[in-house]
Amino acid sequence: MTAARRADHIYQRAYLLAESGAHDRAAEIVAMLVTEGYPEAVDLLNTDNIRADLRRACEVAAPRRPRLL
Repeated sequence: MTAARRADHIYQRAYLLAESGAHDRAAEIVAMLVTEGYPEAVDLLNTDNIRADLRRACEVAAPRRPRLL
């Protein structure tokens, strides 16, 4: 797999993990990708915009639960 295709796969996988509802934070998604064999996800997903997008996707996908103030 070329580096560009691998990076594309990491982005797609990150958003699938965020949309699954199983994760609360971008850091959890990055950790999961590292365990899946994508250590470059640490650097690839380390931007404010990407982390914010992943965080929003996690919030939308999260099961309805009361939020503490």
